[in-house]
Formats: sequence, structure tokens, C-alpha cells
Amino acid sequence: MFNIAEISEQWAKQEGFTVFKLDSVDSTNTFAKDQINKNENFPFIVLAEEQTAGKGRGTNTWTSTGNGEALICSIVFKIEKPAQPIATPCFGWAVYRALNEIFGLNFSVKAPNDIYIEDSKVGGILLESVTQGDHHHLVLGLGINVFSHPTVNNSGSLVNFAQDEDVQENQWLQFLSLLLSFSTQAAIASTEENMSEIIVEELETGLKNYNHNEIETLKTDGGFELSDGTTSNWRDL
Repeated sequence: MFNIAEISEQWAKQEGFTVFKLDSVDSTNTFAKDQINKNENFPFIVLAEEQTAGKGRGTNTWTSTGNGEALICSIVFKIEKPAQPIATPCFGWAVYRALNEIFGLNFSVKAPNDIYIEDSKVGGILLESVTQGDHHHLVLGLGINVFSHPTVNNSGSLVNFAQDEDVQENQWLQFLSLLLSFSTQAAIASTEENMSEIIVEELETGLKNYNHNEIETLKTDGGFELSDGTTSNWRDL
């Protein structure tokens, strides 16, 4: 087993990213937003060994186990225009696809912001938009349970499901590369009104893997046609 935060920091520095590595922080997203005006290089990355007051959807929190056994990070992207409602599903696609390509497990997407394997939640996403005058940024907060998970209902970790009973360091580095690549694509796409057909197709598969049986079709604007003939949007699921 390796330390996720330390290995991720080494990778980020080798790739030329500005990176902040913290032993403990209340919220990586809060820290990241405070750094936006102090940095000229984007994207930049915030990593933490432990998060004490991580944010989730609404009033929810993201609990971390500490000790570098989970990915606790925020990535800040600069975008040319304000983000559109498709931003969150675009980043959900980016995380889902990167995990799928490297680890080959039965990942699924639970809208609006959770990553599951079977019935276990292994990851969470919180996307926040920051606009200051004509400057627009997106802060991707991401937590992934790798070697352990919190003792709360339905939590799991990648190592629980890995076919070789462990997550290898080289796999993790490959995952980080794909995560940054797909997230950069998501940041660019997030300023448009509609998702590409490829993103929609792959994301729809992830949603149906979770047994979102009520979903008939995911539309390019992030809305849903439901099996009962009604419609919904990403944030309401």
C-alpha cells in the first residue's frame, strides 16, 4: 500500500502542475478557492491527507479516513465563459470514465455526484463555480476511497473490489493522467449548452449501471426523460 496524497503530489509536480499538499484541512475546495487570486497557472491541484469538514451536496459532508488512504483533492480550472448546467454531469463523466478505463470494475454513477461500485459508494464529486468579474473558474472537489473507507452505510473502497486484491502504484498514476485529461475536456465542454453525444452515451451507461431504472434517456442538456413519461434534470435525482 502506498500513500495516495504523497504519490499524487509527486505525479503532479513531475507533470508541471502547481500543487498544494496539506496534512489536514477543513475542506480542499475552500482552500482551493482561497488560492485562485494568488495563482496564475491553471489547473492547479490541492491534495490533503485528511479533510475535517469536507463539503458534499447541500448540507452533506464528505468524511475522510485520513492517513493517505483516500484521494482527497480539489482541481481548479480556468474557463473562458461561465459554466452551464451541464458542468456537473460532464465532470461526473470524466471521473467515471477515468476509473473505468484503469480499474475495469463495475463502476456506476448516482446522480448528481456519487460514484459507486455495485451497492457501495466509493467516490463523491462537488463542483463549484467561481466568477470574479470577467474571470471564471471551476473547482472540482473529488474524494475517492482507495485503501479504506469511512464506517458509514454503503461506503466502500477500490481495494475491496480490485481483482488482484490491491491497487497498484502504476495503476494510480495512469488514473491521475486520465483524470486530468478527461477533466480538462469536461472543463472546456462545461461552457456549452449541450454535451457531446459521446459523453451522453457513456454517462447514460454509468447511470443505468446504478439501477437508475426511472431514466429512459439522458438528453444533451443534462435533462432526463423518465420511464413514466415525465422529465427531470441532473440536480433533482
